[in-house]
Amino acid sequence: VRLASTGGAWDVAQKLLAEHHAAHPSVDVELQPAGRAPKLQAILEGQLDAALVHSAPPTPGLSFIETSTEPWHVVASARHPLADAGPISLRALQADPLALVAGDPGGARRLREQLLDLCRAAGFEPTLGPTLATLEDALIEIGRSSAWTFLRAANARDVARVGVVELELCDELPPARLWLAHRSAPAPAVRALAAVARRLRCAQAGGARGNE
Repeated sequence: VRLASTGGAWDVAQKLLAEHHAAHPSVDVELQPAGRAPKLQAILEGQLDAALVHSAPPTPGLSFIETSTEPWHVVASARHPLADAGPISLRALQADPLALVAGDPGGARRLREQLLDLCRAAGFEPTLGPTLATLEDALIEIGRSSAWTFLRAANARDVARVGVVELELCDELPPARLWLAHRSAPAPAVRALAAVARRLRCAQAGGARGNE
């Protein structure tokens, strides 16, 4: 099974591979780069069998399984005027540039729309800032400027090492979601991987209820 992962999905990918190997030790799952083509297009064209993706746009020929959710974090420079302000409204950042990460062509466009939707739900249209090639580049730019961005929980770890801090919000943001995408009529080995993804999501949901 040829599987592509995505930024910030390390924990899920590791669990998915480990659980799948335990259940199906004779099936090899190969982690492959998606290349320059968007991952969803690569699946449709047969270059990949499945991919972990951060959005699930309705796509003829593809199915999506939600594998996990995690909170969004808002980060800015440790020198930002609001860095030590305590809980703030997301709207307090509307005049500062929102930094974006390029990523693969399709994924970058969908991520941009997700972040814009988070801002619009908070009642404002963000000031768009630079689009950087990588997350590391974005964090460096944020650390030296007034720019800010949203990060998934997995990406928000250790941001202090580049002079970036998490801002405490009074807004309640909808969670970031991760899906496993595959063709609508998958091969048996891909169906098995999808079944493992469903079990992981059920386990996460059960753990969340148990912590309430």
